Amino acid sequence: MPQQLQPRETTFEVPLTQHARKRMQQRGLSDIDIQTVIQFGRKVKIKAAQHHVMGRREVKHFAPLGFNFSALQDVHVVVAADGRVITAYKNADFKSIRHQAGCARHRPQN
Repeated sequence: MPQQLQPRETTFEVPLTQHARKRMQQRGLSDIDIQTVIQFGRKVKIKAAQHHVMGRREVKHFAPLGFNFSALQDVHVVVAADGRVITAYKNADFKSIRHQAGCARHRPQN
């Protein structure tokens, strides 16, 4: 029997930087959208930040449980180590977040 996923009963306050608030407004993302991506999205740690991503797989995974996240597909939320949201954007190319971490052999030498 599949485990039932329980959404948080109350919304939680996500601290946002001014940059994140501006980008959310420009991209038509609400506080609830950001909270949803943080709660249900895939988490990828890159350097000092954590990316929360709502991809095609997450949308497909939660659909049978009664969640419709299709409007949030490809939304990325970048959260700093102190818990503040740095920025949020839409991008279907998930390979780009892997490249940001980079490996030593691909970094320019100083």
